[in-house]
Amino acid sequence: MRTWIEHKISSALAFVMIFLFILPTGYWVWKSWKKAIKEIDALANIQIISLHSQKISASEKKQIDSWIKKNNLNQYGDPVGTIYAGGTPLFDESTGQILDLYEYILKKHPDKPWRE
Repeated sequence: MRTWIEHKISSALAFVMIFLFILPTGYWVWKSWKKAIKEIDALANIQIISLHSQKISASEKKQIDSWIKKNNLNQYGDPVGTIYAGGTPLFDESTGQILDLYEYILKKHPDKPWRE
């Protein structure tokens, strides 16, 4: 049987263990979770913006797709093998906005070569 002093020492050690190990670990997990939630919220707020006020019709989209295939271009209407910062030309890292694919193609090719 333990003495009263041994019991108080073991209780004090348990308190020290909680204070030194469990609480800081819990705080670290909470901060990490909070940061992850903030990043998820930031991604959820990314907006797709339109560069042109005009809408692109479904038939023009088909023309663009055919032009891309015919001219052996990548999915963005650029030469195959083009490398983009961030992996895509549609994401603007400075504003956090995503461009529409066809709006990007119109911006890059205002002369609309798919109509020829």
